[in-house]
Amino acid sequence: MITRFADVARQDGQIPVVFLVQGRNPGDPDLLGLLKETLRMGDIPYLATADHQDPRDPSAFLSDGHYRPSVDALFGQAFLDLIGDLRP
Repeated sequence: MITRFADVARQDGQIPVVFLVQGRNPGDPDLLGLLKETLRMGDIPYLATADHQDPRDPSAFLSDGHYRPSVDALFGQAFLDLIGDLRP
């Protein structure tokens, strides 16, 4: 699905970016571990939240399970940095 998404985006003249949001549940699969090789092989840019915030750190989350605004801001800045690096 990821490589198809990237192919379609590129055919449309767009730059594909995959955003991997890792859940805090220890039973959740390691998204980056599962997908990193596919992303690398397809030269598909990505942002993995686990690269910027440990998803097992409870202090990163609000009581409802969402990331704290400060962590969201960290992800937002990382995304802006990523897309800034992708511009021709």
